[in-house]
Amino acid sequence: MTCAEKQKQALREEALRRRDAVDALERQQRGEAACERLFAEIAAAACNAGLPSVALYDSMGSEAPTGHLVDLALQAGWSVCLPVLHRTDPAAAEGPRAMSFVTFDADRLQIARKLFLGHPLRTVDLAALADAGIPAVSLQRIDAFVVPLVAFDAAGRRLGYGGGYYDAVLAQVMSESHRRGGRQPFVSGLAFAEQQVDRVPAEPHDIPLPRIEIA
Repeated sequence: MTCAEKQKQALREEALRRRDAVDALERQQRGEAACERLFAEIAAAACNAGLPSVALYDSMGSEAPTGHLVDLALQAGWSVCLPVLHRTDPAAAEGPRAMSFVTFDADRLQIARKLFLGHPLRTVDLAALADAGIPAVSLQRIDAFVVPLVAFDAAGRRLGYGGGYYDAVLAQVMSESHRRGGRQPFVSGLAFAEQQVDRVPAEPHDIPLPRIEIA
């Protein structure tokens, strides 16, 4: 483990300790309020684009709860996309994995829960999800991304869980090639104030976030 990796791991452990210490009821209340602010901000950012397609995530553990944001988006008729992990070679039982986003409507929420919601590290078969009415979506079709994180600093540098999946997605999403008519998608992290640290060490592949909604 390199010096930077050791520093990141120490920051993860400290930020997670502070996040875990937030009272459960307070966590829910602060998280829901943050989700309502994010919902309003995404709606404002997409006001000229009709109903937006939004990439959210299914919160786990002591993360700021995102279920309220998923419900608000579905109720508003937005296209909701959630991340899944899959093999880069669909025919391989083992090997490298990548992150994609799949979309579903309110009628398939229970199917999504059975297949992958609540299991963020489960490897899925994209073809099987598509057969269940939960198809993968091109990143270029997504108008807004809400990103999980473990720790962050004032410059928007994000420390994730170490898998690198969101770094790869953000690199593609925020690149010049992803621009559509000169417009970048809305991108925001979501975290509790307790997760802020003085400085997140940055490496060349790390992508800072343009904004972070603090619960």
